[in-house]
Amino acid sequence: IVCHDVFDNLERLKVFVLPMVTRYPGMKILLWNYPGQAFTTFTDDAILNNKFHAECLSRLLKHVKGNGRENFNLDEPFFLLGHGSGAAIATYYSAVQRLTTLKGLVLVNGLSHVDSHYASVFHDCRNVFECSPESRPDLPIYFYARFLFSPGYLSKTSSSLALNIYTAVHNPITLRGRKRLCQGVLNHVDTRPLLKDIASPIISVHGENATLVRAFHASEYIKGRTSCPTIAQALKGGNRTAVVLMKGGHELFQERKERVALLLEQIVTGYHDKNRLPPENSTENSIVALAAVTQIVSEQTNREEFRQKGKEFEDKFFDQVIDEGREERLRSSWNVYQEQITNRQEATNQMQSQYREKEFKNENPTKLARDRADFDRNEYPEVKEYMAWRIRRHKKRLAAFDRSARIIQCALRVFMAKTMISRLKKQMAATRIQSYIRGILGRNVFKDKKKEMWAAMLVQRAIRGHKGRNISYNKRMERKAQISVARIMRGLISRRRFCAILKKREFGATKFQSTWRMSVAVDLLKYH
Repeated sequence: IVCHDVFDNLERLKVFVLPMVTRYPGMKILLWNYPGQAFTTFTDDAILNNKFHAECLSRLLKHVKGNGRENFNLDEPFFLLGHGSGAAIATYYSAVQRLTTLKGLVLVNGLSHVDSHYASVFHDCRNVFECSPESRPDLPIYFYARFLFSPGYLSKTSSSLALNIYTAVHNPITLRGRKRLCQGVLNHVDTRPLLKDIASPIISVHGENATLVRAFHASEYIKGRTSCPTIAQALKGGNRTAVVLMKGGHELFQERKERVALLLEQIVTGYHDKNRLPPENSTENSIVALAAVTQIVSEQTNREEFRQKGKEFEDKFFDQVIDEGREERLRSSWNVYQEQITNRQEATNQMQSQYREKEFKNENPTKLARDRADFDRNEYPEVKEYMAWRIRRHKKRLAAFDRSARIIQCALRVFMAKTMISRLKKQMAATRIQSYIRGILGRNVFKDKKKEMWAAMLVQRAIRGHKGRNISYNKRMERKAQISVARIMRGLISRRRFCAILKKREFGATKFQSTWRMSVAVDLLKYH
């Protein structure tokens, strides 16, 4: 049962698990979209947290329960896979239901509780979603994708390519659903007190550079439980936890797709159940890993233990040789296990075909059912021998097909190379011709533009000259008129002033003369 992350959908996980289901007929994987995600409905008063989603999962499993091919039967052993916020749903469901058929939980960047950093991220997401219009569904994806990928992955893959891969599968989640899921995530029930109630093993896979759900959440699944250094020891059952650290961010299904797929395939197919490590007190127990995906973590843990004891690996060359040899042994054991599963499936299919032939021969149905129930394939060594012969024949055929395919590929690559060279030559010739034509057209356009520029400058010069002469003439006329008016006014003022002076002088002279005559007249009057 898969509980994916908060804004994911089942179509994206379907692409991830489809090769695994194709390889192993009979395997059943339940993918579902919980309320708030694409193609789901929910009420306005519902709190879309892990408690509500766990109840939805319980009702869904009751609906699909059955023994048919298209049904999911909880009476058979199964695993729960949780990613990000889906891990909180898976842990809450496991703690509340306490199913005995639950073989274990696989949590990828699992969220144990809503810490301050996680809450701040989804507060920001909710604020951005509220400001985003319905016509731009890409804006929420751009903002949320900032917390998904590690810097190392973005340095190898561009941000645009990583975002295109992440959005390759169509996800028609609504803006209302995103807002409600943000609110529900902030109201998640803390699952740390519930971990002691889970009697099934927990495999916690966490990215070292995860920025959404930080790596310290992996340590929360160890508290109060038995910590195991390997997956095989954890899957023995009971209250056990194994932590696997990977170099990557939050979206390990994209950054470490092959490693995560290998780890899930090994856990689901029972590889770790068949390949147990030595007991815990063995000296090699801390340095031998069962899968290539846990090799890095096991080796880092082992080296830290040796350094604490005063021992150091001085020669890196020998370390590299030892690591490569151990990884080769692990891969060979995994290949052998896969071949055993294939052989068992082939034998089962062969016996089923034999039973179908017997049915066509009109045998007794009751006897046929009894023989099928009592059949043990280990009692027929010729079946194993026949299947081994078929496998060897298929390998020879595959080798012949591989050689033929390589010859065809070489011929196709030669043809494609010649075609590409021919296209490059044509493209170069076309580019040169285009450059010549563009040069001629450009020069003609330049000449026309130059003539237009000259004509425009000539017209502008004439118009500016005419305007300038008009302005100069008007200014001369204004100055001449001002000078004439000023001359007339000065003459008028001067004449008036002169007349006033003459009148004043004439009055003074007349007064002086009259006074003088009066004085002379008085003197003459005295003597005469």
